Amino acid sequence: MKTLEEEKEELKEYQKWDKIRRAVEYTIHDRELKETRKKLDDMENTRKDSGDRQDKLRQQLERAQENSKSASRFFYRYSILNFFLYQTLTFRLHNNLEL
Repeated sequence: MKTLEEEKEELKEYQKWDKIRRAVEYTIHDRELKETRKKLDDMENTRKDSGDRQDKLRQQLERAQENSKSASRFFYRYSILNFFLYQTLTFRLHNNLEL
């Protein structure tokens, strides 16, 4: 049988290694937690940035659509004006009128 002193020594040795094991486990857990939080923050920033980019793109699309409508109106008016000018010139030329 082991003596009480030997058992005490074994217990101290066990407690020493158990303390080291728990410290290593805590360190690993803490590092993983920090890495996970950083990844989560990065993902949140990416999500926010993509939302901001989406808003900017939506605004650019709206401006482009407004410009397209404006250009279409201008082209339509120009076409009508050009048509009437052509008709007037043709009429004057056929009727030998001064330009």
